[in-house]
Amino acid sequence: MNTRRIVLVTNDGDLKLNVKISAMTLTKLNCQVTIDEANDLAEALRISASPDVDMVIVDTTGGFREVAGLISSIRNEAGSRTKKVIALCGTDENRQDIFKAGCDSIFTKEEFRKAINNILQL
Repeated sequence: MNTRRIVLVTNDGDLKLNVKISAMTLTKLNCQVTIDEANDLAEALRISASPDVDMVIVDTTGGFREVAGLISSIRNEAGSRTKKVIALCGTDENRQDIFKAGCDSIFTKEEFRKAINNILQL
């Protein structure tokens, strides 16, 4: 069985629900996905430091303005350089700074919702 642990940093209840539903669907398809929710950037950094975390998804539209700093901090952790880091942005807000900080992919929430099952399996 393929096992994945993902940190989700958002205040968006609909987004949390969509991610959890996709995780349950994938579990039925023999891909165990565990979602750890973080409500602030410090908690996200603490959780993402765990060696068994595979991916960090950060919502930049939910009031988390220091996202580039969070991504840089995650990338600077010894065991975190290979973790996938995905940012969810509204428009063009801070996209260059987020990408330069070490983000692997940037999606709008709508793009993310359409591809969520595929993304969680990566």
